[in-house]
Amino acid sequence: MFVEIQRNLKKPYPIILTAAGSTETQSAISRPNGFEFHHILWVTQGEGLFHFAGEPRHIGVGYGVFMNKDCPHAYTKSGETFATSWVTFQGAEDLLTFYRMNRFKVFKLPAFWKESCAQLSNLCEKGSTVAARSAACYSWLIELLETLEASDVSVFSRVRLYLENNFDKPLTLDEIAEVSGMDKFALCRYYAKERGMSVMSHLKQIRVTKAKQFLKFTVCSVAEIGEMCGFESPSYFGKIFKEETHMTPREYRNSTS
Repeated sequence: MFVEIQRNLKKPYPIILTAAGSTETQSAISRPNGFEFHHILWVTQGEGLFHFAGEPRHIGVGYGVFMNKDCPHAYTKSGETFATSWVTFQGAEDLLTFYRMNRFKVFKLPAFWKESCAQLSNLCEKGSTVAARSAACYSWLIELLETLEASDVSVFSRVRLYLENNFDKPLTLDEIAEVSGMDKFALCRYYAKERGMSVMSHLKQIRVTKAKQFLKFTVCSVAEIGEMCGFESPSYFGKIFKEETHMTPREYRNSTS
């Protein structure tokens, strides 16, 4: 394992790589006050149970997590094995703020991850300079943050397209999460944080919008339109429609005719 602790560097490096390593037997960690450095950890075998500021998460192979130094966290194995790799660093505060990495973020490892981490590890093991490691770590971090930013946009786009094309079906949160590439808990948190609504609220909005179009431009009955838009019963359709529009479906149809 490479370890470098540089707290009082005179040169203004944008980022300092403080540690990089891996373990086949990850021990239990508890940091109720956060950590001294920013921390990126990913699971290489088994699964771990993580707690971030009190929020429990199971994270397995193929996933990683960024933990801001100020974010309280703890983790331990949740099965027979729990192996991890990690990188810790200090600095890059403006960069992390720009990408809204102010607490924690669980992410699916991108396709380039293995090769990118191997290059960073090789540089650390070759006795390179602090400046070279700073530059390499900065590039490595930027590549990850840019990928996560693009992924956030594509997650919403994928989910929205799926909901638009399947609003007439009795969709479940598990089905929607599968399309997004996230587990359902991560998807709910993403929607709440980035979109200010729940996934099912988004689906409800789409269904009501479609119902408005059918009420205005077709002669189908209210009950038929409710069924066409995925509502489980005419009464439920009427309830949700009135919550969203402050009118019953029939009142809306009359107001637009």
